[in-house]
Amino acid sequence: MQTASVKEMIEQLDSNPSKGLSERTASEHAKKYGLNVFADKKRMSFLEIIFGHASNGLIILLLIASVISFILQEFINGLAILFTILLSIFFSSFLESKADDAIEQLSKYSAKKVVVIREGKKKVIDSTLLVPGDIIVLEAGHIVPADCIILDSRELSVNESVLTGESQALYKKESDKIDFSLPNYKQKSILFSGTSIISGVCTGLVFKTGKNSEFGKIAETLNVIEKGESTLSRRVEDLGRKISILSTIIILSLIIFGVVGGRDLAHLFIFSVALAVAAIPEGLPTTLVILLALGVREMAKNNAVVRKLSSIETIGSIDVIATDKTGTITEGNLILDRIFIPFEFADQKEWKDSLSKAVLCTNVTEFNGKIYGDELDVEVVKKSSLMGIRRHEAKIIEPFSSDKKRMVVSHKGMKILKGAPEVIIPECSRMQLKEGFSKMDKTIREDLLDRVDEFSKEGYKVVAVAFSRERDWIFDSFLLFKDPPKKGVEETIRKAKIAGISIIMMTGDNKYTAKAIAKSVGIIENEEPVSWEHIEHLPSAELYRKIMEHRVIARATPESKLRIIEALKSKGHIVAVTGDGINDAPALKSANVGVAMGIRGTEASKETADIVLLDDNFSTLFNAIMYGRSIFRNIVNFVRFQVTTNISAIFLTIMTFVLDLPLALTAIQLLWINIIMDGPPAVAQAFEKPSAAIERDKPRKDATLLSLPMLCIIFLSGIFISLCTFYIFYQNLGQGDYVASTLAFNLFVFSQLFNSFAVRSPKMHFWENLLSNKVLIIIVLIMIAIQISINYIPFLSSQFFKVYPLSFTDIVLIMLISSSILFIDEVRKSLNIWTSA
Repeated sequence: MQTASVKEMIEQLDSNPSKGLSERTASEHAKKYGLNVFADKKRMSFLEIIFGHASNGLIILLLIASVISFILQEFINGLAILFTILLSIFFSSFLESKADDAIEQLSKYSAKKVVVIREGKKKVIDSTLLVPGDIIVLEAGHIVPADCIILDSRELSVNESVLTGESQALYKKESDKIDFSLPNYKQKSILFSGTSIISGVCTGLVFKTGKNSEFGKIAETLNVIEKGESTLSRRVEDLGRKISILSTIIILSLIIFGVVGGRDLAHLFIFSVALAVAAIPEGLPTTLVILLALGVREMAKNNAVVRKLSSIETIGSIDVIATDKTGTITEGNLILDRIFIPFEFADQKEWKDSLSKAVLCTNVTEFNGKIYGDELDVEVVKKSSLMGIRRHEAKIIEPFSSDKKRMVVSHKGMKILKGAPEVIIPECSRMQLKEGFSKMDKTIREDLLDRVDEFSKEGYKVVAVAFSRERDWIFDSFLLFKDPPKKGVEETIRKAKIAGISIIMMTGDNKYTAKAIAKSVGIIENEEPVSWEHIEHLPSAELYRKIMEHRVIARATPESKLRIIEALKSKGHIVAVTGDGINDAPALKSANVGVAMGIRGTEASKETADIVLLDDNFSTLFNAIMYGRSIFRNIVNFVRFQVTTNISAIFLTIMTFVLDLPLALTAIQLLWINIIMDGPPAVAQAFEKPSAAIERDKPRKDATLLSLPMLCIIFLSGIFISLCTFYIFYQNLGQGDYVASTLAFNLFVFSQLFNSFAVRSPKMHFWENLLSNKVLIIIVLIMIAIQISINYIPFLSSQFFKVYPLSFTDIVLIMLISSSILFIDEVRKSLNIWTSA
């Protein structure tokens, strides 16, 4: 259906403009069309989420190690490993179960109650009970509960920014025919679900509800957009798979080697369990989640709330920010910025005369201390009030209409005319100057209209004011309104460019407004914005080229934002999208990282997004990206620390096995190292603060958790620790396995504690900014105290860990040898080896 008369629509829906639907017909329509709600997307159950996490390669291998421990009646080992598995699965599953409520939250944007006419009587019903054919009554302050056709209206203006992104008020009125082929922003006789009434009253015919409304279509779009697996998830899975494969190969090879060599089979099984514990980073899944959770907390302190853990890593890889304009780059409110009087800008002391006239020609209402009406009228009233100008009620001679684009009032013998400059200027025969009145000729009128074009190109919304005390109209002034950029946005965009991040602006505004704002904040310099309608037909590759060439897309629609995001992603970009309205929700979900505004943003946009900015500040987003980069670096440091422990344990175990020596570290000692002594120092890496240099780094693309230089560092440190441990173990075997194992166990632990300072950076010296991470210092001191104490607690030392009380000489020797890991790493850094890791 392209066009239809309103009369035909009423008949088709069995309605009546004055009586509305009968209750019987309304009930039938409810069965036919359903409730005025949005369809829910089936969510994964908590059990399904648990099974998803349990299928992780690391978890499966740990389960095998746990089962082997129980078979060999190593119950302490088996229970410890099993506890680690359960903790990791439950914690990860619980966090994921809280993640995505976007579709459920969309229903909050329907008006809860609505005035409807049924059987000739007005009644208030729940908006979810509305059906096509209902006649509803709307007035200033109401949210439109469903798509409806205007039947009757008076001075009606609407804010459709949640759908179009344009903050300006739209004036609408009834029409005999509706052209459904027109785009939404050109529909002058239709009110869309989720938009709000600024001024006036109207009655409307509901013709689309729930998922069939424009609002509902966006909700349906969210259902079919798949977010895809996060970069971090892929990297962790990849790391787990590689470690699992490598561990399995080593264990099987050594067992085969042992069987061929005539080793005892029971001993080989015990050895395989010990080696599995050494090879598998048992604490990796749990500690990684804790690390991310700590990152979430730190970012929340800085007004960036992360809804999905994996996003705080992905955000650090962002190289494109695709942002809307209204409410993100700009304040989202039109303010009276300047007043132009012939032929100069008035200073604020001179505003009073023009505002005294303009405030009379406004149509606003006050309710509960709030002013309702056209956004420009409300701003004039507020500015006048601040300047001590009292607003008097004036007689409305001609109300404002979108057709005539003018309003006329009279007050105490003076008439005031306010409206579009192209309408007002031709009406005027004189103009008000400081020294008196002057005649206006054709040249002056053309000059004034040229000024209006210049103001428009600068991003101003221009309103003309004229007055009359006799018969002719006298031009008074131009009121220049602007949606100003937010403080700090220009500086943030400059920093973003230095950090290798491109900014793309998508807006429902026209090219002139878009260009003015984009240029003022530094998004573009000499580039020209392009309207979506001029590029929407292009294939993806050409579309991408145009997007990067123009940087600013005007007249963007929800559908266009989706295509823009997909075009950017198709070229390998990691894209963040900012938004605040329901129109932004699909793009937010499609992006690698969706960023919603916490103050201005709708619940739908916030629930769809990965990150919510509590202060609606674009600068907060940049800081979040820098923090994301820092978190990824901290994750790499954490993995380096944990894997170094595993490599050290593997080499140490292999050396003792090959030389047919007793195990230097028992399975329970290895578990203690991998979970208790390794975990807290690893988590402490999360408290490393972003360095100043991180703002000059370029985004990491396709970065792995373990690059080749990082693997080299890990193997250097791991082999060095294992050699030191083996040396002290081998040298003391003559005093008995018990003594040798005690010294090896403590040396290994202290080496890792010292290593926790070395891993803070692949190139920064360990003492640099050391006090900035007080958490690490405190944790290491606590771990040292705990490790020393277990040597002196009888039950722990003799029954559990099989160690003896260390002498003072033993402690000094262990400290000297274990701290040498810092010396080795400092030599590497000084020689600038593998510092790019």
